[in-house]
Amino acid sequence: MKNFVIFVSRDNVFEGSTMLLKKEVKLNTEIICIESFVENRIKRNFSNEDIILFKCCNSKWISRVIYMIETTKCIIINKEYFANNYSKIQVQERLSYNLVKIPFIHSITNVENLKYPLYCKENKHQGVTIKVFNKITLTRFFEKFDIRDFYFEESVDDIKETSEIKIYYVKGQIFREDKGIVDEELKGICQKISSSLNELEIFSSDIIKTKEEYYVIDVNACAGFYLSKDARKEFIKILENS
Repeated sequence: MKNFVIFVSRDNVFEGSTMLLKKEVKLNTEIICIESFVENRIKRNFSNEDIILFKCCNSKWISRVIYMIETTKCIIINKEYFANNYSKIQVQERLSYNLVKIPFIHSITNVENLKYPLYCKENKHQGVTIKVFNKITLTRFFEKFDIRDFYFEESVDDIKETSEIKIYYVKGQIFREDKGIVDEELKGICQKISSSLNELEIFSSDIIKTKEEYYVIDVNACAGFYLSKDARKEFIKILENS
């Protein structure tokens, strides 16, 4: 019998999307705390009947777990992506290299010439993000935080006539949180995101739509589909039939 194994961090063991997946998936489902698994070297024999989903994208332990179980024949969703252990800025740079439009990224060495407002983002997934409107705020912020852990990003949501879209990608199928139209341009962007990031199988993405174009501001490879019942149903269907 197939088993569905969800790795989570201590902070989100009982998080809503995790519990919803456990409730709706018609497979034997197990939730494992990734920190405990690594720190305590928990013995767990995975097999080709196990399908693993990581829902702890801010965890430094994902690549470690993949290494620990790489000799098994279990299925790891988004395995190649996680094995590369990309930082948040590395993801954005890979997207840009593959011609996916992203907000302009400012160098942290050029603080004196920044244009405000802008976003100050911690260089890890699910990290700290703040919108900064002036140099005084930025200076005070870095009295408490190490600037080397952050990067600066253009604020494209200040452009007139913008809207934010959350999309879910499930092996080629694309769903909008608001059930809006997925046009050909948006489909192409999602396919490029997938191909740019080791053929990412499932993800969610936050996208800013301006009057003229789309900007990808975030990609989450640990999507839980909490805000899209249709995406969740599609994921579960593929999961149960794999």
